[in-house]
Amino acid sequence: MQRYKKLSETSEVRTGKFTKREAALMISEGVRHLHSSVEADPDGVLTSEALKRDSIPTYSWEQEERSHSIRLSSSSDRCALAQNFLKATSLRRELREKSESVLEELMTNAIYHGFTNADGSPRYARRATVQLNNSEELKILCFPDEKGVFFHVTDNGGSLSFEDITQSFKRCYQKKELQIQSNEQGAGLGLYMIFEEVTHLKIVSRAGEQTEVSCWIADQRFGDTHTFSFNFFAAA
Repeated sequence: MQRYKKLSETSEVRTGKFTKREAALMISEGVRHLHSSVEADPDGVLTSEALKRDSIPTYSWEQEERSHSIRLSSSSDRCALAQNFLKATSLRRELREKSESVLEELMTNAIYHGFTNADGSPRYARRATVQLNNSEELKILCFPDEKGVFFHVTDNGGSLSFEDITQSFKRCYQKKELQIQSNEQGAGLGLYMIFEEVTHLKIVSRAGEQTEVSCWIADQRFGDTHTFSFNFFAAA
């Protein structure tokens, strides 16, 4: 069983009915575990029970065992990969296009923000065409069905921290206008966009080793728009 590495964070799980903006503000203020639902949420209970054991739960929406697997080694291939992954499915066009956008952003984030040099600087410039070596290849899992789409993206950089997320959310939610970074590493809006689009988002970070980002994008015909979750775990 995966172990959860407690740092200085609280293990509090926020539950209730929230808007995405309300949830993002809580996350930007330090909440690492948040479940929004109009009814009792079994995944929220699962989170609370797992944290008591310092473990990382597997949620009902995670579909790793049923997923298709592929690896990405070139930044220039990510757009085509996202499209090809989903074009043969029977997903509604709106859901397919949303899923393609989320997957491409997940890959972009992993390539350009997942790997750092010894001094902490980004290994790859945002505008550069990147060819990852064998040990850096991204592992991508995808499971689409009529109720939604599951993605799981793993990088072997392990540089995504909870502080990166809070800073991104502060820029995007705490101002009247989006605060866009002007440096070459991009706008810092990728995590904001992913959080807005997905129904469930789970991040497992092993600093300096690996980052796993899992998400579920629900077809809104099969779920309530107020049901969503965010969970960030620092693994031992």
